[in-house]
Amino acid sequence: MDLIPLGSTLFALAFGILLLSLISPSGRWINARSALLEEQARKLRLENDHMSAP
Repeated sequence: MDLIPLGSTLFALAFGILLLSLISPSGRWINARSALLEEQARKLRLENDHMSAP
């Protein structure tokens, strides 16, 4: 877990959920969840970039 950056892990999760929502017939609520998760991931990524910036 430590070897993989947090941002790429969150991106992979969001991408996987997005892919599932495209495949799933009942993808509406999954789309809503995916949008929420992507927003959270974006905020976390911004925080990480801000923290790791010199």
